[in-house]
Amino acid sequence: MKNIFTEIATVIRSKDLKDFEGDLFGNMFKLLILKDYSAVMDQTVDIKQFMYQMPNIIFWDKMNRLLYGTYHNFNEQVKMAQKFSDDKNYIDFTKRQMQFVNSINDDKKIDYFAALTRAFLLECIDLELYFKLSEILTRCTREELEYLKKNYTKDEIQLDIYIDSFINIGLATISYLETNGDSFHNKYRYTSVARALDMYSLSFCDDKYNFDKIQKYSELECIPTRASFSFVEFDNEGNAIYEE
Repeated sequence: MKNIFTEIATVIRSKDLKDFEGDLFGNMFKLLILKDYSAVMDQTVDIKQFMYQMPNIIFWDKMNRLLYGTYHNFNEQVKMAQKFSDDKNYIDFTKRQMQFVNSINDDKKIDYFAALTRAFLLECIDLELYFKLSEILTRCTREELEYLKKNYTKDEIQLDIYIDSFINIGLATISYLETNGDSFHNKYRYTSVARALDMYSLSFCDDKYNFDKIQKYSELECIPTRASFSFVEFDNEGNAIYEE
């Protein structure tokens, strides 16, 4: 398996993806698994006869979407490899990418992952933030990601099933609004992690963000979760009151 990761990293770095156009999956399969370098452009070879050797055909289709969504030309493929100090670091990066791809179960999420990878390629974010956002992306459903893309705001938000789910993975948190001196209504807001995920993945290349950009993992806020608060009581309207 280690050899496969090395082969894939080498192909992405040294071979223009245009050479695989038409049937990226089939030609990559022939090149990496069958070691048939001469057959890369040979459309007469029936790849279906070799399918039994492929543990997961869907995985290669997702890799197709990731590669074409990330790289617009061969120079960008080379640029990605040059971001790492040596081959080992680049191969480790490629392996982690493939592990994320394997865990993503939706084409649209692959497109979001490709946009995030492109943001890293273009040096909009550092490597730590890239992997943090990749992890969050894999933990969300497609519907949750689309909800976040449509509804992200810096204002306070109302609790619903989506926000409840977001709180558990660090995309939303509890805030407070004092009303009558001793009565509190729980309010919620999106976190800087949600902002970064929308900025560099869900809405990447939109003119949505022109300020307050988060580019490093260290720039993320420390997020209080429900576990950070102690329940005190309910107020008159049934909202739970917490103390930090």
